[in-house]
Amino acid sequence: VNPHFLFNTLTSLHHTAFLEGANETCEIAEAISKMLRYNLKRSNKIVQLRDEIENIKNYIYIQEKRYKHRVKVSFEIDEDQLDMPIPN
Repeated sequence: VNPHFLFNTLTSLHHTAFLEGANETCEIAEAISKMLRYNLKRSNKIVQLRDEIENIKNYIYIQEKRYKHRVKVSFEIDEDQLDMPIPN
């Protein structure tokens, strides 16, 4: 499946959910879109730790919505390390 098609579909889903007042659906569609875009653009590249953490947070957000109160994740991050280069 062409990634462009997936992005357009997720954008349509996001806007439809927004117009219908389905804020949670809107946020989930946006998180999936961000994850997909991030993973396609940065495959096998060096990235900053902050970017990986943001991608992980999108994934966790989706899982928290999926599993409701059965999943809860918290982060303890040394902010001085956020610009550290790491493999994607």
